[in-house]
Amino acid sequence: MNTLEKIHNCFVALGLDVSIACSSRSVVPKKIPESYREISQTLMEQLNFSKPILLDVSLPQHIQQSSKEEINRLSDNYSGMIQRLQKDRFLLQLSEQLSKWQQADLPVAQLERFVSRLVGAFESSANQHIEWKNWAVLEQARKLKLFDQTSYTDFCSELLAFSGECFDFLLTFNKKSGNELFIKIDEHLRTNLYAQVSMSDLSTKFHVSSSYISRIVKKYSQNTFVHHYLDLKIREARRLMETNPDMKIKELSDALCFHDQHYFSKVFKEYVGCSPSEYKAAIPFTPQDV
Repeated sequence: MNTLEKIHNCFVALGLDVSIACSSRSVVPKKIPESYREISQTLMEQLNFSKPILLDVSLPQHIQQSSKEEINRLSDNYSGMIQRLQKDRFLLQLSEQLSKWQQADLPVAQLERFVSRLVGAFESSANQHIEWKNWAVLEQARKLKLFDQTSYTDFCSELLAFSGECFDFLLTFNKKSGNELFIKIDEHLRTNLYAQVSMSDLSTKFHVSSSYISRIVKKYSQNTFVHHYLDLKIREARRLMETNPDMKIKELSDALCFHDQHYFSKVFKEYVGCSPSEYKAAIPFTPQDV
């Protein structure tokens, strides 16, 4: 039994089945930091979920030369399934692959590369299909700490659950038509005529990019976002004038968040063809019953 095994047994006796790395080469004091970095890096490259590592970096190491190439090849394969939204096939093949890797003791560092490539593929597909902005699932993925799991089985369960959730989001929003999104946007604008809604606000609320919202509004309203929103506000201003003839122009302007009566009057004339005062004057007077 070598020294590393003896040290490891001491930890096991304390209930700690830890990995240990060292160097049996003698090191001068000023080289200790460099040696420490070498030992740490080599240990991280060799760590796996299946069993603890006892590593002497001064000895020749058996390194899986094909791991990087395999990860790249598989990542490309899974990325293709993500782009084609092949959820069932993806999850089945991923489950089988994770089982194979458990038998092969694939290093955690390679698993991290693989997960990073998957997250990137999901994000790329989201942008391609639905122009997702600040995708909550991917943001959550960066905080999942998959590799903090206590066992490889737990890691696999978390990764499969995460992947399934990503697919669910992609599939759900891929089915939504632009018309459905426009209806939601239009409803939101109509219920916020007495506020000031920006493209950024809509982007945050509906989780799509501002450019995508701009294209959807233009397509289904035949107007830019600004003109469509202003048109809704001016329609509301006309309704208020007709139902509340005592309201002053400035009160209308402030209520509809124009903040500038002159700007409100200018916009009103562009959309209606006359000034607010002229419009009010043309409204038939209907005496109210006493």
